[in-house]
Amino acid sequence: MIFEFYPDSKLDYIGKFAAQLGITYSDNFLQIPSPLGEGFIKEVHLESDFKILIHKYQLKQGLTIRRLATNEPHDILTFRFISRASMNKNYLSNVQVLNCHVAIDDFITPDETVYYVIVSISKDKLMALTDLNAETREVKPFFSSLNKPLLYQEAVTFEMNKILKELSELQAYGKLEKFYYKMRTIELLYAFFTRFFERSVRKAPHASKADVEKILTIEKVILRDLSVQPNLPSLAIEAGMSGTKMKSLFKEIFGSSIYNYYQHARMTEAASLLKSNKNLSVSEVGYQLGFSNLGHFSRIFKKIIGVNPKEYAKARLF
Repeated sequence: MIFEFYPDSKLDYIGKFAAQLGITYSDNFLQIPSPLGEGFIKEVHLESDFKILIHKYQLKQGLTIRRLATNEPHDILTFRFISRASMNKNYLSNVQVLNCHVAIDDFITPDETVYYVIVSISKDKLMALTDLNAETREVKPFFSSLNKPLLYQEAVTFEMNKILKELSELQAYGKLEKFYYKMRTIELLYAFFTRFFERSVRKAPHASKADVEKILTIEKVILRDLSVQPNLPSLAIEAGMSGTKMKSLFKEIFGSSIYNYYQHARMTEAASLLKSNKNLSVSEVGYQLGFSNLGHFSRIFKKIIGVNPKEYAKARLF
């Protein structure tokens, strides 16, 4: 199933989603019917130019959520936080910041539990919340590129993951409901910017729509087989651009080099395998991900995950 939409401040996302599924909804809340799976989508309008969409579901069939690009400029930025309970072959848990000029796909595999929060906020509201302005060096890229494609991507941290899951718990907050969602959403944004400020490269990507699509294709090629180290000349041919341009744009969008991104994805997959499959030994996971030297595997795992793989497997951390 494919769900397509254009980003627009007036978009009735839940209404459009419900119409495609042929189901009803009320009060900005859609319950996934049992024949399709379980879970919900909930929209909360925090302010006139600040809202969130909370998705939590497990579907019986695959779903592609396809956000299309538009040439109609507006000042709304979108923060897309997605946490996956298990590793998806071509998609990682991540947070993406983008404007209306960027098209993006997310694929939800059958029976995959997903926690997914979309924050839509105007640049003025974002500046007011952060007490920063458009000339502040760290955030200038967010406000200087509203008429051309803007995309940043970061890994979901433990803190973000925790907030996403707590936001997805349906509880009765009474008159404090909007206040609760606003505070937790601000926490999410704070967690993102804390991570973003650690980047060595924070300038706005100088990329056309076509270039952004090519770099996202390169990401999928990298994730397709994590047992194989990326071959930069082959990736450049795949992208149809020079190696220098490809590496520069990739780092501007993802905040790390292609190789470092690959290693992070590799260790994320290793952690997922160790967590979800108790029958796999540490050595089997290492070999499955292309390591012939298990000492090297353990060193990289500890550097990225924080503990060595044997300790992780024993404690089932995260």
